[in-house]
Amino acid sequence: MAENETDLNPPEISAFSPDIRLGAPNSPEAELLQNWIETTTSTLTSAPFENNLSRVAERYPQVWVSRTRDAMQTAELRDVLHADDSLFPSLWWPKTSVVLRGDETTDLARTGADTETKGEIEIGRMHYRRYTEGDMVERSCAINTLAHEISHTLSDRADEFWMHFLDTAARDNAPPNMYQASYLVGTVAQCTWLQEQERVAENEFFDCLLTFSDPSSGSRFRSRACNDFPNDKPVTPEGRLDP
Repeated sequence: MAENETDLNPPEISAFSPDIRLGAPNSPEAELLQNWIETTTSTLTSAPFENNLSRVAERYPQVWVSRTRDAMQTAELRDVLHADDSLFPSLWWPKTSVVLRGDETTDLARTGADTETKGEIEIGRMHYRRYTEGDMVERSCAINTLAHEISHTLSDRADEFWMHFLDTAARDNAPPNMYQASYLVGTVAQCTWLQEQERVAENEFFDCLLTFSDPSSGSRFRSRACNDFPNDKPVTPEGRLDP
């Protein structure tokens, strides 16, 4: 093999490329926050994540996006995350900064525009503490939260921060027994990470998914369950202390 032969065939770069950055790079928490961001984005853009999305599509064929788009085929969600969608050709991932707010009891997670073309994710330090001090399942919950917020940074207006996935207003809520796209992205990322850590086996993926987000009860993140699975306790809906 010639010395520079590998340069002729560079690896394909995924178009699923959220542009997430530190909002305060000089803060004492910056190093661990950067680790959290990198762990979450690498999980979101991984082959196991996409494989698990495909598995979900077989069981739940439709997913809810927002009142703008309503429902779409779950099998097409991958293409949307890759900013490859004929219905919304202007999809793109704006630069978005992550900033920590409050103290260790602050349960905040929200995304919005920082400027016309840039986003901002505000995360309460309760979630930061989960990632930096929690057990493996608690850490996965922090990954879920950040992945969910990252999904909101996908924008569908050219050169403008305009969220494609919505879930705050009642009119944006998914119909019964249908996943909300933003919550599905977060929970698939969470359970994929747990799978990669060998905390959840491949055949336990759906138990994990339904533990933290169940479309039969609204698909929103069951954050209260994050502390319910210490040590090697199986991650299952039956294991939640608050069903």
